[in-house]
Amino acid sequence: MPWSRAAKLFGCSVWLLGVWAVYHGLNSLNCDRPWLSLVYLLSAIVTSGFKVVLPALTGNISVSFLFILLSVLDCGLGQGIVVALASTLVQAIWHAKQRPGFVQMAFNLANVAIAVSVMDAILRICHVHLPEPYLPVSAMLAASAFYGANTLAVSLAIGLTEDKPALTVWRKGFFWSYPHYLVQGSVAAVLSVAGRLLGWQVSLLILPVLYLIYRSFRSNIDRLENDKRHAEDMASLYWRTIQGLAMAVDAKDDTTHDHLERVQVYAVEMGRELGLRGDDMEALRAASILHDIGKIGVPEHIISKPGRLTPEEFEKMKIHPVVGAEIVERIGFPYEVAPIVRGHHERWDGSGYPDGLKGEQIPIGARILAAVDCLDALATDRHYRRALPLDSAVQKVVDESGRSFDPKVVEVLARRYREWEVMAKAACARMVRVERQPDTAPSARPATGYEVALSAAGTLTPEEARREHLRLLAEAHKLAEQTLEMVRDPVNHLALADVCAVLGLRLRPLIPHAAFAVYHRRDNHLVTAYAGGEGAALFSTLEIPLGQGLSGWVAENRMPIVNGNPSVESGYLNDPSKITTLRSALGIPLEFANAVNGVVAVYRNEKDAFTRDELRLLLAIGPKLGQALQEASEASEAVAYGSRQVLPDTARLLLHLECAVEECRQRHLELALVTFECRGLSEMARQFGQDNASLAFEAMGASLRQACRETDYVAEGAVGYAAVLTGMRPDAAEVAARRLAGSAEEAARRVAGGAKVKVRIGLAHYPADGTAAEELLAEAARRAQSSDASPELKAGGILALTERLRSEEMSQTS
Repeated sequence: MPWSRAAKLFGCSVWLLGVWAVYHGLNSLNCDRPWLSLVYLLSAIVTSGFKVVLPALTGNISVSFLFILLSVLDCGLGQGIVVALASTLVQAIWHAKQRPGFVQMAFNLANVAIAVSVMDAILRICHVHLPEPYLPVSAMLAASAFYGANTLAVSLAIGLTEDKPALTVWRKGFFWSYPHYLVQGSVAAVLSVAGRLLGWQVSLLILPVLYLIYRSFRSNIDRLENDKRHAEDMASLYWRTIQGLAMAVDAKDDTTHDHLERVQVYAVEMGRELGLRGDDMEALRAASILHDIGKIGVPEHIISKPGRLTPEEFEKMKIHPVVGAEIVERIGFPYEVAPIVRGHHERWDGSGYPDGLKGEQIPIGARILAAVDCLDALATDRHYRRALPLDSAVQKVVDESGRSFDPKVVEVLARRYREWEVMAKAACARMVRVERQPDTAPSARPATGYEVALSAAGTLTPEEARREHLRLLAEAHKLAEQTLEMVRDPVNHLALADVCAVLGLRLRPLIPHAAFAVYHRRDNHLVTAYAGGEGAALFSTLEIPLGQGLSGWVAENRMPIVNGNPSVESGYLNDPSKITTLRSALGIPLEFANAVNGVVAVYRNEKDAFTRDELRLLLAIGPKLGQALQEASEASEAVAYGSRQVLPDTARLLLHLECAVEECRQRHLELALVTFECRGLSEMARQFGQDNASLAFEAMGASLRQACRETDYVAEGAVGYAAVLTGMRPDAAEVAARRLAGSAEEAARRVAGGAKVKVRIGLAHYPADGTAAEELLAEAARRAQSSDASPELKAGGILALTERLRSEEMSQTS
């Protein structure tokens, strides 16, 4: 780590003072006892390798200080500094895990020279004031001076370099070694006295003893290190297993990828703020990871359901705290985790579950998790709703203070949530998921809410409501039969989109809706077969993976959904700008041959707008609609691989126009209907043959289809064509109609070899010329007829087809 400016200034001061100490010491060097000095020097060098690093502590223990002190006691300051410098160099090089750089080495040498000088000064003072029998006391005071001067300077340097309090560094890294210096000081005093009485060779006897002590101590330390390493590995494995269990549950819900990590950060920081320590903090940390482990016992389709839960589904969801507590209890934590997991859905006012605990009866860890878990759920996307802004989510939690959550916990959360959110995001960025019926206390609705079972009968009596529902049910069955007959009609050959358009139009009186969509299954995705009404452009572009979104959930689980959130469908487009204003959806799976081949869904702008009776009506058409979807899809594929592509006929035009008018009415758009009558085909057939006339007619259609926009609709009529131009004003529609007629004439003439071909147009505009499909068809046909209009158009064509289809529909209804 680079040295700061203050650290550099302090290091330079120490280095200069150390140079002065070395210079002063060497000046006092004497050679009165050369063999003793050499023995102390070699002994210090040898014992410098006798160092032991204690587990969980910085620094190390070395017995070389014993010979440094002996050198000062018996030979003087100069010899003591030489021995200290040699010992420091050997310790830095011999068996060092990380050798210091030049700057650190220079600092250490200068610092030890200063410490030896301080130690010598203390000995001189003691020699003056204490008699000879008190030499052990003098030696221990000198050892204390060396210890203080050496360790305090190193701690200050580390603190300045790493921006830490020097006192904290000293207390954690060096305070524990003080007794070691006192012991070595007393031993040095004894050896010094013995050497004076028995000769300097006595000091050599201490080396084997020191080595034996070192080996014994080293063996014990190695064993402790191995045990510590094994314990750390087991603890790491233990914790990774816990996280793996939690992630196994988290994987069942693919909208909560970072939920566990975020909840853990918030919960642990909240625990620290509230003063939790020791086992209480460890219990909270484990519970924050394992609080939803009990969802293993909840069916997956309930966990990932994108709509509101039914009361029955919520009862199954309520088992997860109980199951989770039982699982955690079997793990055998050394601290109380299970009560926190069991109680994290309890409420402050006693309305929670599973035990209905109230106030301080709820464990503090569970109270913390309840508030934190709710905040994260509100602030992240879920299947049943969009995420709230963090500030709004916190406000909702604050609003529940004293009812759902502990006021003390909420107060801390509201004060610290911004900085905790930064920490949670950083933690997420560093990241590399026995059903039983417990005896639970009454509780409030879940966050997703119950399905709202509103009466479809309004002010009707129960008997009248039952009769009305039976009538609607009969209408639904009839509609299902008509849909299947449309698919099988050998004359009209309606395409899949046309069948769905008619279905949506005729379903509206039975189940009023703002939008209607049919999704067709292709492999592991749902694609839109038809979408009409509000948001049709959005739904028409969807491609939903099975199991995702509202309709994907319906298809994968083969279960209907009532009052689901439509916005989760557009969520899979990854485009927040495409969220619709629709607020509730009713969807059912379409099945054929015991397999789901699609989904039909209706949408409304109001929240919780659909009823169970309407679900029954939609379910009544499900089987036949599934069969119709399959047959229409197969027929469309057969046409797609046929030899010739054809334009839609006038029957499809009528159906499409009905749907287009209804959509324009809801979206406040304009619409133009243009008919193109081809004059001169009969004369061309007499002169050039029927084949040339047919080719010219087809060329007109191809030209019109190519010249129109992608959103326009072109259909083939009895003696011409018709085009539906959505979103076009009258003046623009007239210009577009003349342009289309000109291109169609040119295409027909090229194919007919210059024969006289004339295209007459009839233009009707919604809503100026009519608000119903038949009114627009009649007005366009009337305007196309001139004084010399062909009898073919007057005898048949679009008007005749309109009247025939309407009469057939009236007869079927009656």
